[in-house]
Amino acid sequence: MDTYSRTFVITVNPLPVITIAANIGTNTTASGTEVSKGETLQLTATGGVSYVWAAHSSIISGQNTATLTVRPRETTTYTVTATNGSGCTDTQTFTVTVVEDYAKVKATNILSPNGDGYNDKWMIDNIDFYPNNEVKIFDKSGRPIYSKKGYDNSWDGTLNGTALSEGTYYFVLDFGTARPKFKGFITVVREN
Repeated sequence: MDTYSRTFVITVNPLPVITIAANIGTNTTASGTEVSKGETLQLTATGGVSYVWAAHSSIISGQNTATLTVRPRETTTYTVTATNGSGCTDTQTFTVTVVEDYAKVKATNILSPNGDGYNDKWMIDNIDFYPNNEVKIFDKSGRPIYSKKGYDNSWDGTLNGTALSEGTYYFVLDFGTARPKFKGFITVVREN
């Protein structure tokens, strides 16, 4: 019986060690994080030389980079696959818990509908994440001048197509039964 023996070296390259951190404003966290509905945050992966994040509708940018920018509507787990210099890959996940606390719903209080692209419409930040809203706007005498269910940042300071006079108007933003109501004012400014 003939035998043949050969010696060779097997190199086992290590998998990348991936970490993900969330950046929200000036705060950074290395584990799962909690954000208000409407919050935009960045997830930054380290440990590889290239990165691919799994597709999700809340991704704004960076799907094929180390830093992913997201704006989740609901609690979401993001997955990244990193490749190291040796060509080895591994995946890591990061869960963002979304809290419906209305903290990112903010209405502007100035409206200058002159067609210059600034303050031409009354804007409520993150209202798109709360489609079951209702807006009512009143004049200083309490008369209703505008009402819309599912407000979409479209009011331009008019009443039945006629421009409202300069002045202060008041709004109620209602999110439904057992939900908060926001009240405030809007100042309409017109150029003479």
